[in-house]
Amino acid sequence: MRDQPTLPARGWWIAPLVFVLFFIAAVVTVWQVSEEGRELLAKSFMTIAGYLATPFVLETSVALFGLVAVLVFNEWRRAKDGPDYVEMMVEDDPVPDIAAFGKAGRAEVTLGVAKDASLPHGAGLSPLPPPQKKESAPTKAGAL
Repeated sequence: MRDQPTLPARGWWIAPLVFVLFFIAAVVTVWQVSEEGRELLAKSFMTIAGYLATPFVLETSVALFGLVAVLVFNEWRRAKDGPDYVEMMVEDDPVPDIAAFGKAGRAEVTLGVAKDASLPHGAGLSPLPPPQKKESAPTKAGAL
């Protein structure tokens, strides 16, 4: 399976471009040839502009246009740069061979942590000292 989305075929933009060019040519032709066509085009343009200029429709259409522009730019950037996946190389730490530490004689293993026996106490990874036994004070009967 591929990670990238399927891209449209090359030249997908030719058909919409031809349609828009023919529409513009038809509007210009009607504008030049007919007085009634010119009046109809002007009235239609003013009506559509009036509806689009109302506060709710104008704000909504600008917000939707901005959202579409951001999404189109993001798809273009991802198609150019590739997906935004991050690949991380994770190297496993080698597990110390406990048997080798026991055979070497100069190292000891405490709770799975290797410790060099030649180091003085308190240097490196030294184990905690054994817990001290606490002496309790004698208590009187009935006292808490």
